[in-house]
Amino acid sequence: MQQKNSCLNALKGAACILVVLNHFHWNGIAGDITYIVSHLGVPVFFLTSGYFLLGGGDRKAEKLPKKIFHAWRLLFVHLLLYVYNFFFETIFLAEVIVSKSEVLYQLRAIFSLEALKSSLKWSMTLYGSAQWFLIALLEAYVLLYVLYKLGLGRILEKYSLVISCFLFLVHIPVRILIVKLGITDIWGMDTAQTAIVRNTLFDALPFMLLGVWLKGNAEKVKLSDTSLIAIALTGIVTSIFESYITEWLVSPYTVGCVLYFGTITADFCLFLYAINNASVLRGGILEHIGERLSMIIYFIHPLVGKYIQISIGNETVIYRYSYPIIVVLISIIAAQIISRIMEQQKRVKLKYTAAEPGCAAGRDKKETAILILCTFILLFSVFS
Repeated sequence: MQQKNSCLNALKGAACILVVLNHFHWNGIAGDITYIVSHLGVPVFFLTSGYFLLGGGDRKAEKLPKKIFHAWRLLFVHLLLYVYNFFFETIFLAEVIVSKSEVLYQLRAIFSLEALKSSLKWSMTLYGSAQWFLIALLEAYVLLYVLYKLGLGRILEKYSLVISCFLFLVHIPVRILIVKLGITDIWGMDTAQTAIVRNTLFDALPFMLLGVWLKGNAEKVKLSDTSLIAIALTGIVTSIFESYITEWLVSPYTVGCVLYFGTITADFCLFLYAINNASVLRGGILEHIGERLSMIIYFIHPLVGKYIQISIGNETVIYRYSYPIIVVLISIIAAQIISRIMEQQKRVKLKYTAAEPGCAAGRDKKETAILILCTFILLFSVFS
């Protein structure tokens, strides 16, 4: 049984907060810096996915189907949550009665062929907020599974660091060069949009492969803990300068760059520090967030931010100076409540299945099918 890494969970907790601040931050220079630094958040989760992906000798690829299904289930629930929220806003806030034809129109728009094609090509969000992360994670798992099935798994692991560095080196300079040359469209995507750089091939996969490499080679990096922290801080500062330099380089064009070499360096060093110091930061709030609440916060924080803004308005002093902090705090509190409810439901379910262990697997599949069916029945019947 693998021992829990408290420091890594704490790093995930900090990364989770950075993700929230990425979407809700201040205006002006403080907001710009917060936005740039916050991009350290998402790579931590891709690194973690890659780090814990492998292991188990010759059975390494057996983890992937379960991870693919898990990522797909999370994506489905995420879509469901934001579709429900659409109707909640429409009916209860806007007080508009939605007909079945309007429901069909909205669902058809969300799952149109063009939307699905864009999502597959660029890991774009179908509906909701920040959904690209789950889509990129799912696609990366599928891609890795295919490569393993083709017998390329060992090569992939052996050259994981080389492949990762190659993708980063192609991604950042080439993207800036494309924009500087005035190329406005690549494969149907506007080059000025952030989404083009936040996808499977140039975001999820290289960080996951970096995690794969660290799993078997972390001890080869001969740097002290002090050096790792110093390099990480230098990387964070460097990424801020890179952002302004990039704006100057591509002027008069704009570019939605969110990844810089300083960001990659900082994430690598912080992750390596966490691996080497498993017992550091044990028992703290960041560890709890990273271990128990991070996925829930990822799901709910856009909704929390939206409804807080509706409640306090965007012209108040509270909004200008405290809004991001309020969103972070309320998201953590709401996630804690949801986590407690989920744990209680899990205990009830375990107690129930313990009485009938032979039916547990079949019941889980049936419950999933019933959930999907009832959800769409509800959408087409209640909102009529």
